[in-house]
Parts: sequence; structure tokens; C-alpha cells
Amino acid sequence: MQLKTLFAVACLAGCARAETRLPSEARPDVSESAALTPPAAAEARTLKRASQRLVCDGLTETLEIDAYVTRGTPALESYAKEVEILLGLYQSGACQSGAVTSKVRTRLIEVNTDQLRAKADAEGIGTEAFEEGDRTKATVVRGHWGFVLKYRSERAAMTLHPGNHRGLELWLSSKMRELRNLAEKQEVTIGVVTGKQELQLSETRSFGPASTRVSLEGMVTSSFPFYRLQPVDLQGGSAAVPADLRGLIVTQPGEPYTDAELRRIDEFVVSGGKALAVYVSAASPKQGRAVMDATLDTMGVERLLAGYGIKLSNDLVLDFGRAASVADLSTRTPYPAAAVLGGSSPTSDGSQLDASFPPFYRLPRLAFPFPSSLVLEPSRQPNATLRAVARTSNESIAISPGTINLTPPMVWPAEGARASRVISASVEGLLRSAFATDSAAPTSKQPSRVLVVASSQFLANPFARANNAILPPQLELMAPKEGPLEAPVRAYASDHGQGIVLSFKNTLDWLHLEDDWAELSATVAE
Repeated sequence: MQLKTLFAVACLAGCARAETRLPSEARPDVSESAALTPPAAAEARTLKRASQRLVCDGLTETLEIDAYVTRGTPALESYAKEVEILLGLYQSGACQSGAVTSKVRTRLIEVNTDQLRAKADAEGIGTEAFEEGDRTKATVVRGHWGFVLKYRSERAAMTLHPGNHRGLELWLSSKMRELRNLAEKQEVTIGVVTGKQELQLSETRSFGPASTRVSLEGMVTSSFPFYRLQPVDLQGGSAAVPADLRGLIVTQPGEPYTDAELRRIDEFVVSGGKALAVYVSAASPKQGRAVMDATLDTMGVERLLAGYGIKLSNDLVLDFGRAASVADLSTRTPYPAAAVLGGSSPTSDGSQLDASFPPFYRLPRLAFPFPSSLVLEPSRQPNATLRAVARTSNESIAISPGTINLTPPMVWPAEGARASRVISASVEGLLRSAFATDSAAPTSKQPSRVLVVASSQFLANPFARANNAILPPQLELMAPKEGPLEAPVRAYASDHGQGIVLSFKNTLDWLHLEDDWAELSATVAE
């Protein structure tokens, strides 16, 4: 992978994977290594809620963690102390109830002899170099830093460079969760609707430059293997969504949904205790067309969403106050067809990204390419709570041109009333069928939830998707050619890649009704 930022997307390309090392491109330079801050005092620290739940209630047998550290500089001492504090919390300070004790047992192993170095090598902890100092005088320490985890018959080793310790609790708790799920044959399976010429999460040309060959699904599931995405083909409405699924994803379709297909999705939601995430808007430039023309069409999905009290408009929102920027060879220009939102409360310009909402939890910024406006209608779901979770700035207009060319750079239409528009919303509670015609219509027996992100390519890099054509299998091994949008591809990946991955990972937890894992993910983005 050539882009450093795609390696550094929350370390998702390698630092948390068993038996792997973080690629050298993602390691910090000398000045970054020296900037490590001392950990907080142990008595002021607690585990995040998801870690507590896992440690106190989620393990049936003892889980062992051996942490290997090499000391030698002030920053490495700080890192070792951080590890020691976290291990102590896992082993003894996690459970709030006196009747419950942690099943985690830990050891901190300082690698300072040839025998211990050989042991670390045998356990699969790789040797790394750590630099501390400035550019005129630097201390280099070569040593072992990593963790070996064992649970029942499962084992995992992960090497973690001490300069990349941000999110350490997330990586350890996630690896514990992975081992538990493997040993006890628990799966976190989320369905993804297929067969609609949809934006595919497994597509390797929709995220970065063609040469990277990475997909959103691959980045998340390789670092968090306890997730599994299961294709769900509704077969024109003749097939139901599998009842054993808890969550379902609908990505931007390339062909309209039929009423029969929409009713199958509705049956799933109203069955109760289910979650649905929909990433659809009216404008979506096609794959492999560097001329990014789009015809506005909500593909029938609006009929389903309206029944949940979230009306999807057949328009394109241009946000001149919160516009993304795109790069050419020498400059950056505003791109109002992608709104960039951040912050936990409405700002003076009216924009809002609700950072208390689990899929967006404490993420500093997210891009919403090609958004459509949403109108909330609470009367459609009297036993549920509707919530706007993303709004554009007051400098936004909604246009409905039929077709539009979105290739950067371009001259943007300026007509239309300027106002903040809702572009993402959720509804949660005892949901009535979206096709209810009277008060006797089916209502879920348990709370269900629906998230609508009215951004057709929220889960992709829109410029990569347009720039990189899908090739036949026999041509995949050929050296990829850089298309005309290569500069915007790289800039968008650098600016927004981390947000896409972390939001998607949080959404998988939300779909599985485990909201508290978002709190752990936030430690990477801080």
C-alpha cells in the first residue's frame, strides 16, 4: 500500500492483527516518538464499558495475557507504565460488583536477557527499533514490544510498536473478544443486501489509489476478525432476510428496489430486536467513470424509509459552508457536493455531527459525499424516537437538476434557499411496519432501530470509485494506470479514510446492538 494514511487508518491495516507487524511506513518519526505523554495515574483510570463487560461477564474461563516490553528511554518507560496500568485494570480493577471477579490473568515481561529475547521470538513477538530524541541526537533501542493472549485452545500474538500505542485498550479488548468468539464459536454476522448492482464493500478499487487494492470490508475484518459480512440476496422479494441475523446493511443500489424486496427488509426490522443501516441518496456517480455524471434517483428506497418516519428527498445537497476540498496538481478547491461535518453540537453555522451517536461517536470529522436531504415525520412512528444525527451548515442548498456532472473542478449552481439540512437520522423503538395503513399494523415486539445516512458513497472514496475501473480477472495483475482523478483520490483518502473506517466499525457494533464498543474506537481518533 503506497498511501501512509491508509496504513495509519487507526492501525487497521496491521498493528492489531495476529502474527503481523505494523508496516514501516506507519511508524512515527523521531519527533513523534519523543512526544509520547505520560499515562494518567492508575487510581484515576478505569476500563471502558465494553472492556468491563467483556472481562466481567463475557469470559467463561481464564484468559491469559503476557505483555513483552523493552525499556531504555523515558518514552519507553512511559509506554511500559501504560501497559502495566492497563494490565492491572484487566486483572483486578475492572468489575464493579464484588460478587464478580475478572477472569483475566496478566504478566508484564521485561525483555532484558538473551533467554527472554529468545522466548519473545519464539512466541511470535517481532523485533522492532524505537527512536527517541531530536534530529541532532537520537537514542535508538531495538527490542520486543507486544502481547501474547491465550484462551482455551486459541492463541494470538501481536507486535505493537510503542510509538503506536494509541488505542491500546481497543486492540487488546478486540483481540480478547476475537479469541473468545473463536473458542466459543460465537459469530458477529451482519447481512449486506446484494443483487442490486450496489456499492460493494468488498470492492478493492473504491477506497484508495488503484495500486493499493484495499477494500473497506477487508480493512475492518482483517483487524477485527470477529465480524463477518454475509451477502443477502432477496431474489426479487422471493427470499426473506435470514432470521438469525441481528443487523442488515443496504448500500447504494444501481437498480430500483421492488415493493416485494422492500417488504422483505421491513419484515426483518419489524420482527423485533433488529437493526438496519441504509446508505442511500439520490446522486451516485457510476463506478469507473472519471466523468462523474449522475442522474438523481432514490431507487425506490424512499418508500421504505418514509414508513419509518424518515423521508428521503430526490435532491442533491450542496454545502458551501462545510465543503470538502479536492486537490489537483498544485491547489485545492472547494467541493460542496461532499459535506465535511464535525463537533458534538450545532455550531454557529448550523452544522452538526452528533458525536454522542454510536456510529459517529467522538469522531472529529466525517465526509458525506453526494448527500440528499431528509425530513423527519415522528407521527409515522408514535412508539419510537426519531433523531437527526448529521446536519449540513446554514450555507447549504438542495437542488434537483435531474442529471448533474460532479467532476471536479466545476462551477456550482448558486440558486436556492440556503439552510441547514438533515442528511443522517435514526429511529429506535417499537417500530410499526413501514407499510402500515392503520393502527392495527404489525409492531415489533422488541425495540428495533434504523439508521439512514443519505450519502450514496459515504462508505467509499468517491473519486477512487470513479477513477478506478473494475477490470476482468485476467487483467487484475497488470500494473494499474493512474487516472485523471488520482490527486483527488489521494487527498480524499488522506483527509477522510480514518473516519470512514472507524464509523463503519462503530456501525457494525451498533447493528449488533453493542453500542459501548464505540467508546473504545474513539480512543484511536483522539
